[in-house]
Amino acid sequence: MSKLEQPLDLLSNSAVWYSELSENESIKNDEALKLVLREGAFDAVFYADSKGLLYSSNTAFLDISSYDSFKQAMQGKRNISDVTPYSVLYHQPMISFASPILDSNQQPQGVLYGFYNPQKFAEISSIDTENKNVITVLMDQKGNLLTSSDKSNIFFGSGNLWENEAFKDHISCEKMQQDINSGSSGFLSLSIQGEQQLLYYEPIGINQWYTVTAIKKSDLSNNSTSVNQMVMGLTTKIIGFLIFFFLSTIVCKQFFQKRISSTNRELVFSEQRFRIAASMTANIIFDYDISSKTISLSDQGGTKMILDTKDPNFPKKLLKMDDLPQKESDLIIEIFRNIDMGIESESCIICAGQVNELAQWYKIRLTSILDDNKNPIHTVGTIEDISQQKHVEKDLLIRAEHDSLTGLYNRKAAIQRIDQVLMDPANQILMENEVHAVLLIDMDNFKQVNDTLGHLVGDQLLVKFSDLLTKKFRKTDTVCRLGGDEFLIFLPKMNSKEFVLEKSQDLCNAANQFLQGNQDMIAASCSIGIAFAPLHGDTFHDLYHKADLALYHAKRLGKNRCYIYDNDSEESAEVELESKPAEEVSSENESSNR
Repeated sequence: MSKLEQPLDLLSNSAVWYSELSENESIKNDEALKLVLREGAFDAVFYADSKGLLYSSNTAFLDISSYDSFKQAMQGKRNISDVTPYSVLYHQPMISFASPILDSNQQPQGVLYGFYNPQKFAEISSIDTENKNVITVLMDQKGNLLTSSDKSNIFFGSGNLWENEAFKDHISCEKMQQDINSGSSGFLSLSIQGEQQLLYYEPIGINQWYTVTAIKKSDLSNNSTSVNQMVMGLTTKIIGFLIFFFLSTIVCKQFFQKRISSTNRELVFSEQRFRIAASMTANIIFDYDISSKTISLSDQGGTKMILDTKDPNFPKKLLKMDDLPQKESDLIIEIFRNIDMGIESESCIICAGQVNELAQWYKIRLTSILDDNKNPIHTVGTIEDISQQKHVEKDLLIRAEHDSLTGLYNRKAAIQRIDQVLMDPANQILMENEVHAVLLIDMDNFKQVNDTLGHLVGDQLLVKFSDLLTKKFRKTDTVCRLGGDEFLIFLPKMNSKEFVLEKSQDLCNAANQFLQGNQDMIAASCSIGIAFAPLHGDTFHDLYHKADLALYHAKRLGKNRCYIYDNDSEESAEVELESKPAEEVSSENESSNR
Protein backbone atom coordinates (compact mmCIF):
# COMPACT_ATOMS: atom_id res chain seq x y z
CA MET A 1 0.00 0.00 0.00
CA SER A 2 2.91 2.35 0.76
CA LYS A 3 4.32 1.69 -2.71
CA LEU A 4 0.96 2.56 -4.28
CA GLU A 5 0.99 5.84 -2.36
CA GLN A 6 4.22 6.93 -4.10
CA PRO A 7 2.67 7.39 -7.59
CA LEU A 8 -0.23 9.27 -5.96
CA ASP A 9 2.24 11.65 -4.28
CA LEU A 10 4.02 12.13 -7.58
CA LEU A 11 0.71 12.76 -9.35
CA SER A 12 -0.41 15.25 -6.67
CA ASN A 13 2.81 17.24 -7.09
CA SER A 14 2.39 16.98 -10.87
CA ALA A 15 -1.19 18.30 -10.54
CA VAL A 16 0.16 21.44 -8.86
CA TRP A 17 2.81 21.71 -11.55
CA TYR A 18 0.24 21.08 -14.32
CA SER A 19 -2.00 23.83 -12.90
CA GLU A 20 0.89 26.27 -13.07
CA LEU A 21 1.87 25.17 -16.59
CA SER A 22 -1.69 25.39 -17.91
CA GLU A 23 -1.95 28.98 -16.65
CA ASN A 24 1.14 29.87 -18.69
CA GLU A 25 -0.22 30.91 -22.07
CA SER A 26 3.09 30.03 -23.76
CA ILE A 27 2.63 26.31 -22.97
CA LYS A 28 -0.20 24.39 -24.59
CA ASN A 29 -2.29 21.79 -22.76
CA ASP A 30 -0.84 18.79 -24.65
CA GLU A 31 2.71 20.00 -24.02
CA ALA A 32 2.01 20.21 -20.28
CA LEU A 33 0.66 16.65 -20.33
CA LYS A 34 3.78 15.41 -22.14
CA LEU A 35 5.99 16.98 -19.48
CA VAL A 36 4.01 15.24 -16.69
CA LEU A 37 4.15 11.96 -18.65
CA ARG A 38 7.91 12.16 -19.03
CA GLU A 39 8.69 13.20 -15.47
CA GLY A 40 6.18 10.79 -13.86
CA ALA A 41 7.18 7.69 -15.90
CA PHE A 42 3.51 6.87 -16.53
CA ASP A 43 2.35 4.91 -19.54
CA ALA A 44 -0.21 7.63 -20.26
CA VAL A 45 -1.37 10.93 -18.73
CA PHE A 46 -4.80 12.58 -19.28
CA TYR A 47 -6.61 15.68 -18.03
CA ALA A 48 -10.31 15.84 -17.18
CA ASP A 49 -12.06 19.16 -16.77
CA SER A 50 -14.65 19.94 -14.11
CA LYS A 51 -17.46 18.66 -16.39
CA GLY A 52 -15.88 15.22 -16.72
CA LEU A 53 -14.55 15.55 -20.28
CA LEU A 54 -11.27 13.67 -20.72
CA TYR A 55 -8.51 15.29 -22.81
CA SER A 56 -5.43 13.66 -24.30
CA SER A 57 -4.38 16.96 -25.88
CA ASN A 58 -6.50 20.02 -26.57
CA THR A 59 -9.44 17.88 -27.71
CA ALA A 60 -11.93 16.10 -25.46
CA PHE A 61 -12.60 12.50 -26.47
CA LEU A 62 -14.43 10.78 -23.60
CA ASP A 63 -17.04 11.72 -20.98
CA ILE A 64 -16.07 10.17 -17.59
CA SER A 65 -18.34 12.26 -15.38
CA SER A 66 -20.23 9.13 -14.24
CA TYR A 67 -17.13 7.25 -13.08
CA ASP A 68 -16.45 6.93 -9.35
CA SER A 69 -12.76 7.83 -9.74
CA PHE A 70 -13.74 11.21 -11.26
CA LYS A 71 -16.39 11.87 -8.61
CA GLN A 72 -14.00 11.13 -5.77
CA ALA A 73 -11.28 13.32 -7.27
CA MET A 74 -13.69 16.23 -7.69
CA GLN A 75 -14.42 15.88 -3.97
CA GLY A 76 -10.71 16.40 -3.31
CA LYS A 77 -9.85 12.69 -2.79
CA ARG A 78 -6.95 11.00 -4.52
CA ASN A 79 -7.76 7.46 -5.66
CA ILE A 80 -6.61 4.35 -7.53
CA SER A 81 -8.89 2.19 -9.68
CA ASP A 82 -8.94 -0.41 -12.44
CA VAL A 83 -10.57 1.66 -15.17
CA THR A 84 -11.74 -0.87 -17.74
CA PRO A 85 -13.51 1.75 -19.96
CA TYR A 86 -10.22 3.62 -20.45
CA SER A 87 -8.53 0.37 -21.46
CA VAL A 88 -10.36 0.48 -24.83
CA LEU A 89 -7.85 3.10 -25.86
CA TYR A 90 -4.94 0.70 -25.32
CA HIS A 91 -6.53 -2.70 -25.97
CA GLN A 92 -5.31 -3.97 -22.58
CA PRO A 93 -6.21 -3.51 -18.88
CA MET A 94 -4.97 -0.28 -17.31
CA ILE A 95 -4.73 0.99 -13.72
CA SER A 96 -5.49 4.67 -13.09
CA PHE A 97 -4.13 7.04 -10.47
CA ALA A 98 -6.26 10.17 -10.06
CA SER A 99 -5.43 13.44 -8.25
CA PRO A 100 -7.57 16.62 -8.14
CA ILE A 101 -6.18 19.80 -9.74
CA LEU A 102 -6.84 22.63 -7.29
CA ASP A 103 -7.23 26.31 -8.04
CA SER A 104 -5.90 29.14 -5.88
CA ASN A 105 -8.85 28.67 -3.49
CA GLN A 106 -8.01 24.96 -3.11
CA GLN A 107 -11.16 23.98 -5.00
CA PRO A 108 -11.03 21.15 -7.58
CA GLN A 109 -11.07 22.51 -11.12
CA GLY A 110 -10.24 19.23 -12.83
CA VAL A 111 -8.55 15.87 -12.45
CA LEU A 112 -5.10 14.69 -13.53
CA TYR A 113 -4.89 10.98 -14.46
CA GLY A 114 -1.80 8.76 -14.72
CA PHE A 115 -2.12 5.24 -16.17
CA TYR A 116 0.02 2.13 -15.79
CA ASN A 117 -0.22 -1.10 -17.74
CA PRO A 118 -0.23 -4.36 -15.67
CA GLN A 119 3.49 -5.04 -16.26
CA LYS A 120 4.67 -1.66 -14.99
CA PHE A 121 2.03 -1.72 -12.24
CA ALA A 122 3.50 -5.07 -11.10
CA GLU A 123 6.95 -3.48 -10.87
CA ILE A 124 5.87 -0.56 -8.69
CA SER A 125 3.58 -2.63 -6.42
CA SER A 126 5.68 -5.81 -6.00
CA ILE A 127 6.81 -6.50 -2.42
CA ASP A 128 9.39 -9.29 -2.93
CA THR A 129 11.05 -8.62 -6.29
CA GLU A 130 14.50 -9.44 -4.84
CA ASN A 131 13.52 -12.99 -3.83
CA LYS A 132 12.88 -15.22 -6.82
CA ASN A 133 11.07 -17.78 -4.63
CA VAL A 134 8.56 -15.27 -3.22
CA ILE A 135 5.93 -13.93 -5.64
CA THR A 136 3.25 -11.32 -4.87
CA VAL A 137 0.32 -10.27 -7.04
CA LEU A 138 -2.54 -7.82 -6.61
CA MET A 139 -6.14 -8.81 -7.37
CA ASP A 140 -9.69 -7.66 -6.77
CA GLN A 141 -12.43 -9.51 -4.86
CA LYS A 142 -13.60 -11.25 -8.04
CA GLY A 143 -10.19 -12.86 -8.58
CA ASN A 144 -9.12 -10.56 -11.46
CA LEU A 145 -5.33 -10.11 -11.42
CA LEU A 146 -4.32 -6.43 -11.51
CA THR A 147 -0.60 -7.11 -11.98
CA SER A 148 1.22 -9.12 -14.59
CA SER A 149 4.85 -10.24 -14.88
CA ASP A 150 6.73 -13.20 -16.26
CA LYS A 151 7.39 -14.50 -12.76
CA SER A 152 3.80 -14.14 -11.51
CA ASN A 153 2.27 -15.59 -14.67
CA ILE A 154 4.11 -18.89 -14.09
CA PHE A 155 2.37 -19.51 -10.78
CA PHE A 156 -0.84 -17.49 -10.93
CA GLY A 157 -1.48 -17.29 -14.66
CA SER A 158 -3.09 -14.16 -16.09
CA GLY A 159 -6.63 -12.90 -16.14
CA ASN A 160 -8.72 -14.44 -13.34
CA LEU A 161 -7.12 -16.39 -10.46
CA TRP A 162 -10.15 -18.63 -9.88
CA GLU A 163 -9.94 -19.87 -13.49
CA ASN A 164 -6.35 -21.08 -13.00
CA GLU A 165 -6.19 -24.90 -13.13
CA ALA A 166 -4.16 -25.02 -9.89
CA PHE A 167 -6.97 -23.21 -8.05
CA LYS A 168 -9.99 -24.45 -9.93
CA ASP A 169 -12.17 -26.94 -8.03
CA HIS A 170 -9.64 -26.99 -5.15
CA ILE A 171 -11.43 -27.35 -1.79
CA SER A 172 -8.92 -25.08 0.00
CA CYS A 173 -9.47 -22.36 -2.63
CA GLU A 174 -13.18 -22.29 -1.81
CA LYS A 175 -12.19 -21.30 1.73
CA MET A 176 -9.90 -18.62 0.26
CA GLN A 177 -12.77 -17.19 -1.85
CA GLN A 178 -15.03 -17.10 1.21
CA ASP A 179 -12.36 -15.24 3.22
CA ILE A 180 -11.80 -12.70 0.45
CA ASN A 181 -15.53 -12.09 0.00
CA SER A 182 -15.79 -11.41 3.75
CA GLY A 183 -12.66 -9.20 3.82
CA SER A 184 -10.55 -11.67 5.87
CA SER A 185 -6.91 -12.72 5.48
CA GLY A 186 -5.46 -16.20 5.77
CA PHE A 187 -3.13 -18.99 4.58
CA LEU A 188 -3.59 -21.61 1.85
CA SER A 189 -1.45 -24.66 1.07
CA LEU A 190 -1.47 -26.22 -2.40
CA SER A 191 0.78 -27.59 -5.14
CA ILE A 192 1.73 -25.24 -8.02
CA GLN A 193 3.97 -26.47 -10.84
CA GLY A 194 4.75 -29.62 -8.85
CA GLU A 195 5.96 -27.76 -5.74
CA GLN A 196 4.19 -27.20 -2.43
CA GLN A 197 3.42 -23.51 -1.96
CA LEU A 198 2.13 -21.56 1.03
CA LEU A 199 -0.17 -18.70 -0.08
CA TYR A 200 -0.86 -15.72 2.17
CA TYR A 201 -3.69 -13.36 1.21
CA GLU A 202 -4.54 -10.03 2.89
CA PRO A 203 -6.64 -6.93 2.01
CA ILE A 204 -4.58 -3.76 1.43
CA GLY A 205 -7.38 -1.31 2.30
CA ILE A 206 -7.90 0.11 -1.21
CA ASN A 207 -10.90 -0.76 -3.41
CA GLN A 208 -11.28 -4.15 -1.66
CA TRP A 209 -8.04 -5.25 -3.39
CA TYR A 210 -5.97 -8.12 -2.04
CA THR A 211 -2.29 -9.04 -2.14
CA VAL A 212 -1.61 -12.76 -2.67
CA THR A 213 1.92 -13.97 -1.87
CA ALA A 214 3.29 -17.43 -2.80
CA ILE A 215 6.18 -18.87 -0.77
CA LYS A 216 7.86 -22.24 -1.40
CA LYS A 217 7.42 -24.51 1.62
CA SER A 218 10.95 -25.80 1.09
CA ASP A 219 12.19 -22.27 1.85
CA LEU A 220 10.63 -22.48 5.32
CA SER A 221 13.11 -25.22 6.31
CA ASN A 222 16.19 -23.10 5.53
CA ASN A 223 18.59 -22.53 8.41
CA SER A 224 18.25 -19.56 10.70
CA THR A 225 21.10 -17.76 8.91
CA SER A 226 19.07 -17.25 5.76
CA VAL A 227 16.07 -16.23 7.87
CA ASN A 228 18.22 -13.68 9.67
CA GLN A 229 19.43 -12.35 6.33
CA MET A 230 15.83 -12.01 5.19
CA VAL A 231 14.89 -10.21 8.42
CA MET A 232 17.94 -7.94 8.11
CA GLY A 233 16.98 -7.11 4.52
CA LEU A 234 13.44 -6.26 5.57
CA THR A 235 14.76 -4.28 8.52
CA THR A 236 17.01 -2.27 6.19
CA LYS A 237 14.02 -1.51 3.99
CA ILE A 238 11.95 -0.52 7.00
CA ILE A 239 14.67 1.82 8.24
CA GLY A 240 14.79 3.40 4.80
CA PHE A 241 11.03 3.73 4.80
CA LEU A 242 11.07 5.35 8.24
CA ILE A 243 13.64 7.92 7.13
CA PHE A 244 11.56 8.70 4.06
CA PHE A 245 8.44 8.96 6.24
CA PHE A 246 10.16 11.38 8.58
CA LEU A 247 11.09 13.67 5.72
CA SER A 248 7.61 13.36 4.25
CA THR A 249 5.96 14.60 7.46
CA ILE A 250 7.23 18.08 6.58
CA VAL A 251 4.95 17.99 3.52
CA CYS A 252 2.10 15.74 4.65
CA LYS A 253 1.51 14.41 8.17
CA GLN A 254 -1.37 12.22 7.03
CA PHE A 255 0.84 10.52 4.45
CA PHE A 256 3.36 9.69 7.13
CA GLN A 257 0.73 8.04 9.36
CA LYS A 258 -0.59 5.87 6.51
CA ARG A 259 2.94 4.79 5.71
CA ILE A 260 3.57 3.64 9.29
CA SER A 261 0.35 1.63 9.30
CA SER A 262 1.25 -0.24 6.11
CA THR A 263 4.79 -0.89 7.29
CA ASN A 264 3.43 -2.46 10.46
CA ARG A 265 1.52 -4.93 8.30
CA GLU A 266 4.73 -5.90 6.56
CA LEU A 267 6.37 -6.41 9.94
CA VAL A 268 3.53 -8.70 11.09
CA PHE A 269 3.78 -10.75 7.89
CA SER A 270 7.58 -10.99 8.20
CA GLU A 271 7.25 -12.05 11.84
CA GLN A 272 4.82 -14.81 10.86
CA ARG A 273 7.21 -16.18 8.22
CA PHE A 274 10.14 -15.96 10.62
CA ARG A 275 8.20 -17.77 13.39
CA ILE A 276 7.24 -20.60 11.05
CA ALA A 277 10.82 -21.05 9.81
CA ALA A 278 12.42 -20.72 13.27
CA SER A 279 10.12 -23.35 14.79
CA MET A 280 11.22 -25.96 12.26
CA THR A 281 14.77 -26.65 13.42
CA ALA A 282 15.67 -30.36 13.29
CA ASN A 283 18.06 -32.71 11.56
CA ILE A 284 15.53 -33.87 8.95
CA ILE A 285 12.31 -32.10 7.89
CA PHE A 286 9.53 -33.62 5.79
CA ASP A 287 6.01 -32.77 4.65
CA TYR A 288 3.01 -35.04 5.13
CA ASP A 289 0.01 -34.43 2.87
CA ILE A 290 -2.99 -35.69 4.86
CA SER A 291 -5.33 -35.78 1.87
CA SER A 292 -3.07 -37.92 -0.32
CA LYS A 293 -1.43 -39.82 2.59
CA THR A 294 2.03 -39.12 1.13
CA ILE A 295 5.30 -37.99 2.68
CA SER A 296 7.65 -35.66 0.79
CA LEU A 297 11.23 -36.08 2.01
CA SER A 298 14.38 -34.48 0.58
CA ASP A 299 17.90 -35.73 1.29
CA GLN A 300 20.98 -33.53 1.75
CA GLY A 301 21.66 -33.61 -1.99
CA GLY A 302 18.22 -32.12 -2.72
CA THR A 303 16.77 -35.33 -4.16
CA LYS A 304 13.07 -35.56 -3.28
CA MET A 305 11.50 -38.85 -2.27
CA ILE A 306 7.76 -39.51 -2.02
CA LEU A 307 6.56 -42.16 0.46
CA ASP A 308 3.09 -43.65 0.60
CA THR A 309 1.93 -44.18 4.20
CA LYS A 310 -0.43 -46.90 2.97
CA ASP A 311 2.72 -48.96 2.31
CA PRO A 312 3.38 -50.97 5.55
CA ASN A 313 7.14 -50.66 4.94
CA PHE A 314 7.15 -46.84 4.80
CA PRO A 315 8.66 -46.48 8.37
CA LYS A 316 11.77 -48.36 7.19
CA LYS A 317 12.02 -46.12 4.14
CA LEU A 318 11.46 -43.00 6.26
CA LEU A 319 14.42 -43.89 8.52
CA LYS A 320 16.33 -45.62 5.67
CA MET A 321 16.78 -48.80 7.75
CA ASP A 322 16.00 -52.27 6.42
CA ASP A 323 16.26 -53.96 9.82
CA LEU A 324 13.91 -51.66 11.76
CA PRO A 325 12.18 -53.78 14.47
CA GLN A 326 8.48 -54.40 13.83
CA LYS A 327 7.54 -52.95 17.22
CA GLU A 328 9.17 -49.62 16.35
CA SER A 329 7.66 -49.67 12.87
CA ASP A 330 4.17 -50.11 14.37
CA LEU A 331 4.77 -47.13 16.67
CA ILE A 332 5.56 -44.86 13.70
CA ILE A 333 2.46 -46.07 11.84
CA GLU A 334 0.35 -45.30 14.93
CA ILE A 335 1.38 -41.62 15.22
CA PHE A 336 0.62 -41.04 11.52
CA ARG A 337 -2.78 -42.70 12.02
CA ASN A 338 -3.48 -40.35 14.96
CA ILE A 339 -2.64 -37.31 12.80
CA ASP A 340 -5.07 -38.61 10.14
CA MET A 341 -7.77 -38.77 12.86
CA GLY A 342 -7.36 -35.04 13.62
CA ILE A 343 -4.85 -34.95 16.50
CA GLU A 344 -2.87 -31.70 16.11
CA SER A 345 0.57 -33.01 17.15
CA GLU A 346 2.17 -36.40 17.84
CA SER A 347 5.66 -37.70 18.65
CA CYS A 348 7.47 -40.95 19.42
CA ILE A 349 10.97 -42.17 20.30
CA ILE A 350 12.35 -45.03 18.20
CA CYS A 351 15.22 -47.42 18.89
CA ALA A 352 16.29 -48.27 15.35
CA GLY A 353 18.90 -50.97 15.99
CA GLN A 354 22.67 -51.14 16.35
CA VAL A 355 25.29 -49.10 14.46
CA ASN A 356 28.93 -49.72 15.41
CA GLU A 357 27.73 -51.66 18.49
CA LEU A 358 25.74 -48.64 19.72
CA ALA A 359 21.96 -48.33 19.65
CA GLN A 360 20.55 -45.62 17.36
CA TRP A 361 17.68 -43.54 18.76
CA TYR A 362 15.43 -41.13 16.87
CA LYS A 363 12.65 -38.74 17.93
CA ILE A 364 9.89 -38.23 15.34
CA ARG A 365 7.51 -35.26 15.70
CA LEU A 366 4.42 -34.40 13.64
CA THR A 367 2.68 -31.00 13.84
CA SER A 368 -0.39 -30.12 11.77
CA ILE A 369 -1.29 -26.78 10.17
CA LEU A 370 -4.96 -26.07 10.91
CA ASP A 371 -7.50 -24.04 8.97
CA ASP A 372 -9.86 -21.53 10.60
CA ASN A 373 -12.19 -24.39 11.56
CA LYS A 374 -9.36 -26.19 13.40
CA ASN A 375 -9.22 -28.91 10.74
CA PRO A 376 -5.73 -30.21 9.80
CA ILE A 377 -4.82 -29.38 6.20
CA HIS A 378 -1.11 -30.24 6.22
CA THR A 379 1.51 -31.69 8.54
CA VAL A 380 5.18 -30.87 9.06
CA GLY A 381 7.40 -33.62 10.44
CA THR A 382 10.90 -33.72 11.92
CA ILE A 383 13.32 -36.57 12.61
CA GLU A 384 15.94 -35.86 15.27
CA ASP A 385 18.87 -38.14 16.10
CA ILE A 386 18.94 -38.38 19.93
CA SER A 387 21.38 -41.30 20.16
CA GLN A 388 24.03 -39.29 22.01
CA GLN A 389 21.46 -38.06 24.52
CA LYS A 390 20.23 -41.62 25.14
CA HIS A 391 23.78 -42.94 25.60
CA VAL A 392 24.47 -40.18 28.14
CA GLU A 393 21.26 -41.09 30.00
CA LYS A 394 22.25 -44.77 30.02
CA ASP A 395 25.72 -43.91 31.35
CA LEU A 396 24.18 -41.75 34.10
CA LEU A 397 21.80 -44.58 35.04
CA ILE A 398 24.69 -47.05 35.30
CA ARG A 399 26.59 -44.62 37.51
CA ALA A 400 23.53 -44.09 39.69
CA GLU A 401 22.97 -47.84 40.21
CA HIS A 402 26.54 -49.10 40.66
CA ASP A 403 29.21 -48.73 43.30
CA SER A 404 31.95 -46.40 42.05
CA LEU A 405 34.82 -48.53 43.46
CA THR A 406 33.82 -52.09 42.63
CA GLY A 407 31.29 -51.67 39.81
CA LEU A 408 28.77 -53.86 41.70
CA TYR A 409 25.17 -52.76 42.32
CA ASN A 410 24.90 -50.23 45.14
CA ARG A 411 22.54 -50.64 48.10
CA LYS A 412 19.62 -48.63 46.62
CA ALA A 413 19.67 -50.40 43.25
CA ALA A 414 19.99 -53.84 44.87
CA ILE A 415 16.98 -53.26 47.15
CA GLN A 416 14.87 -52.18 44.13
CA ARG A 417 15.87 -55.26 42.14
CA ILE A 418 15.25 -57.67 45.04
CA ASP A 419 11.85 -56.17 45.94
CA GLN A 420 10.85 -56.36 42.26
CA VAL A 421 11.49 -60.10 42.25
CA LEU A 422 9.84 -60.71 45.61
CA MET A 423 6.69 -58.72 44.71
CA ASP A 424 6.29 -60.26 41.26
CA PRO A 425 3.39 -62.78 41.47
CA ALA A 426 5.17 -65.02 38.96
CA ASN A 427 8.17 -65.31 41.32
CA GLN A 428 5.99 -66.05 44.34
CA ILE A 429 5.03 -69.41 42.84
CA LEU A 430 7.99 -71.73 43.55
CA MET A 431 8.57 -75.35 42.65
CA GLU A 432 9.05 -77.93 45.41
CA ASN A 433 12.22 -77.22 47.43
CA GLU A 434 12.82 -73.99 45.44
CA VAL A 435 13.82 -70.90 47.44
CA HIS A 436 15.06 -67.34 47.05
CA ALA A 437 18.23 -66.81 49.06
CA VAL A 438 19.95 -63.74 50.57
CA LEU A 439 23.67 -64.06 51.41
CA LEU A 440 25.10 -61.33 53.63
CA ILE A 441 28.92 -61.39 53.41
CA ASP A 442 31.45 -59.62 55.60
CA MET A 443 35.25 -59.75 55.12
CA ASP A 444 36.96 -60.87 58.36
CA ASN A 445 39.75 -58.68 59.82
CA PHE A 446 39.40 -56.13 57.02
CA LYS A 447 39.94 -53.22 59.43
CA GLN A 448 43.37 -54.63 60.27
CA VAL A 449 44.21 -54.68 56.54
CA ASN A 450 43.35 -50.98 56.27
CA ASP A 451 45.14 -50.07 59.52
CA THR A 452 48.24 -52.15 58.78
CA LEU A 453 48.67 -52.05 55.00
CA GLY A 454 46.79 -48.84 54.22
CA HIS A 455 43.47 -47.95 52.60
CA LEU A 456 44.89 -48.21 49.06
CA VAL A 457 45.68 -51.89 49.63
CA GLY A 458 42.25 -52.30 51.25
CA ASP A 459 40.53 -50.80 48.21
CA GLN A 460 42.49 -53.07 45.85
CA LEU A 461 41.46 -56.07 47.95
CA LEU A 462 37.78 -55.01 47.78
CA VAL A 463 37.97 -54.71 43.96
CA LYS A 464 39.56 -58.16 43.56
CA PHE A 465 37.08 -59.72 45.99
CA SER A 466 34.23 -58.14 43.97
CA ASP A 467 35.63 -59.73 40.80
CA LEU A 468 35.63 -63.10 42.60
CA LEU A 469 31.95 -62.66 43.56
CA THR A 470 31.00 -61.73 39.99
CA LYS A 471 32.65 -64.87 38.61
CA LYS A 472 31.07 -67.16 41.21
CA PHE A 473 27.44 -66.21 40.52
CA ARG A 474 25.00 -66.00 37.63
CA LYS A 475 24.16 -62.90 35.60
CA THR A 476 20.59 -63.17 36.89
CA ASP A 477 21.85 -62.98 40.51
CA THR A 478 22.13 -59.59 42.22
CA VAL A 479 25.64 -58.96 43.56
CA CYS A 480 25.84 -55.81 45.66
CA ARG A 481 28.30 -53.90 47.82
CA LEU A 482 26.33 -52.49 50.75
CA GLY A 483 29.25 -50.42 51.99
CA GLY A 484 32.73 -50.84 53.46
CA ASP A 485 33.60 -54.57 53.42
CA GLU A 486 29.96 -55.74 53.53
CA PHE A 487 28.43 -57.41 50.46
CA LEU A 488 25.02 -58.90 49.69
CA ILE A 489 24.04 -61.51 47.11
CA PHE A 490 20.47 -62.34 46.11
CA LEU A 491 19.91 -65.72 44.43
CA PRO A 492 16.40 -66.06 42.92
CA LYS A 493 14.77 -69.48 42.41
CA MET A 494 17.52 -71.79 43.74
CA ASN A 495 16.85 -75.56 43.52
CA SER A 496 17.15 -76.17 47.28
CA LYS A 497 18.51 -74.81 50.56
CA GLU A 498 21.24 -77.49 50.42
CA PHE A 499 22.44 -76.20 47.07
CA VAL A 500 22.61 -72.64 48.44
CA LEU A 501 24.58 -73.94 51.39
CA GLU A 502 27.06 -75.65 49.06
CA LYS A 503 27.44 -72.44 47.03
CA SER A 504 28.04 -70.49 50.25
CA GLN A 505 30.61 -73.01 51.51
CA ASP A 506 32.35 -72.94 48.14
CA LEU A 507 32.48 -69.14 48.29
CA CYS A 508 33.94 -69.21 51.82
CA ASN A 509 36.66 -71.66 50.74
CA ALA A 510 37.46 -69.69 47.59
CA ALA A 511 37.47 -66.38 49.50
CA ASN A 512 39.74 -67.85 52.18
CA GLN A 513 42.28 -68.98 49.58
CA PHE A 514 41.95 -65.76 47.59
CA LEU A 515 42.30 -63.37 50.53
CA GLN A 516 45.18 -65.31 52.06
CA GLY A 517 46.92 -65.25 48.70
CA ASN A 518 46.55 -61.50 48.22
CA GLN A 519 48.16 -60.34 51.46
CA ASP A 520 50.73 -61.87 53.82
CA MET A 521 50.39 -60.18 57.19
CA ILE A 522 46.68 -60.40 58.08
CA ALA A 523 44.59 -63.62 58.34
CA ALA A 524 41.77 -62.35 56.10
CA SER A 525 38.71 -64.45 55.30
CA CYS A 526 34.92 -63.96 55.00
CA SER A 527 31.80 -64.85 56.97
CA ILE A 528 28.33 -65.40 55.48
CA GLY A 529 24.82 -65.15 56.95
CA ILE A 530 22.02 -66.84 54.98
CA ALA A 531 18.23 -66.31 54.91
CA PHE A 532 15.60 -67.86 52.64
CA ALA A 533 12.35 -66.63 51.14
CA PRO A 534 9.58 -67.39 51.78
CA LEU A 535 10.79 -69.40 54.84
CA HIS A 536 12.31 -66.43 56.71
CA GLY A 537 10.31 -63.56 55.14
CA ASP A 538 8.95 -62.20 51.88
CA THR A 539 10.45 -58.66 51.84
CA PHE A 540 13.99 -57.39 51.57
CA HIS A 541 13.81 -55.91 55.06
CA ASP A 542 12.82 -59.23 56.65
CA LEU A 543 15.43 -61.27 54.76
CA TYR A 544 18.22 -58.75 55.40
CA HIS A 545 17.41 -58.70 59.12
CA LYS A 546 17.49 -62.52 59.39
CA ALA A 547 20.68 -62.79 57.31
CA ASP A 548 22.29 -60.12 59.49
CA LEU A 549 21.46 -62.17 62.67
CA ALA A 550 23.00 -65.24 61.04
CA LEU A 551 26.13 -63.25 60.11
CA TYR A 552 26.37 -61.98 63.68
CA HIS A 553 26.44 -65.59 64.96
CA ALA A 554 29.07 -66.51 62.36
CA LYS A 555 31.29 -63.67 63.58
CA ARG A 556 30.68 -64.48 67.25
CA LEU A 557 31.53 -68.17 66.82
CA GLY A 558 34.89 -67.73 65.13
CA LYS A 559 34.47 -66.18 61.69
CA ASN A 560 35.50 -67.84 58.40
CA ARG A 561 32.22 -69.79 58.13
CA CYS A 562 28.61 -69.57 56.95
CA TYR A 563 25.34 -69.83 58.96
CA ILE A 564 21.72 -70.37 58.07
CA TYR A 565 19.20 -68.47 60.14
CA ASP A 566 16.99 -70.83 62.29
CA ASN A 567 13.46 -69.44 62.21
CA ASP A 568 12.28 -71.46 65.24
CA SER A 569 15.03 -71.17 67.81
CA GLU A 570 16.60 -67.85 66.71
CA GLU A 571 19.87 -69.74 66.43
CA SER A 572 22.00 -70.35 63.38
CA ALA A 573 23.18 -73.66 62.01
CA GLU A 574 26.95 -73.70 62.07
CA VAL A 575 29.07 -75.08 59.27
CA GLU A 576 32.71 -75.48 60.15
CA LEU A 577 35.02 -74.63 57.29
CA GLU A 578 37.61 -77.35 57.73
CA SER A 579 39.15 -79.72 55.23
CA LYS A 580 35.97 -81.86 54.97
CA PRO A 581 34.16 -82.96 51.83
CA ALA A 582 31.23 -80.73 50.79
CA GLU A 583 28.74 -83.59 51.31
CA GLU A 584 29.80 -84.09 54.94
CA VAL A 585 29.56 -80.40 55.82
CA SER A 586 26.12 -80.16 54.25
CA SER A 587 24.94 -83.19 56.23
CA GLU A 588 26.21 -81.79 59.53
CA ASN A 589 24.48 -78.45 58.93
CA GLU A 590 21.18 -80.14 58.09
CA SER A 591 21.36 -82.17 61.31
CA SER A 592 22.04 -79.09 63.41
CA ASN A 593 19.07 -77.28 61.82
CA ARG A 594 16.81 -80.11 62.73
